[in-house]
Amino acid sequence: DSRTLWFTTVEKKGEFFETIIQSADFETGEVATILGKQPTGHDYAYGAPVWSPGFGVTHPGDRVLISYRPAADSPARHLWSVNPNTLEGPLIAAEKDTTYDLYRWDPWGEKIVFQRVRLGAVYNPEVILWRPGEEHQVIASAASFPQWLP
Repeated sequence: DSRTLWFTTVEKKGEFFETIIQSADFETGEVATILGKQPTGHDYAYGAPVWSPGFGVTHPGDRVLISYRPAADSPARHLWSVNPNTLEGPLIAAEKDTTYDLYRWDPWGEKIVFQRVRLGAVYNPEVILWRPGEEHQVIASAASFPQWLP
């Protein structure tokens, strides 16, 4: 309904910085922290939230894709599908020493494409397709920045 916006922001925490996710309510003007200050078991380095169109048959309802660092001492990032009301949901991709980024829902909210990069190996980004209940499918190797066409 476009009354609320989720965004990332950075806060200094001692010598370090935390990337947190906040929301802005356009009707009330209130800004609130969604992820980053409460103990969730995730490192506080969240990626940009990407809202599902919510029309999906196989993955219906509001979902938000968010990447996060599972450990402060590693640049690896996991990809998480979050219910915005409960802040719970399945991990979409969570291989060790791997980072997932540039994630996008298809226009119907049923599939996701994202980039996978294995850390500590020869740089070879892959474009991956994910559907609920299915294995990840490598769409292309030595490729990045996946986008759905209209």
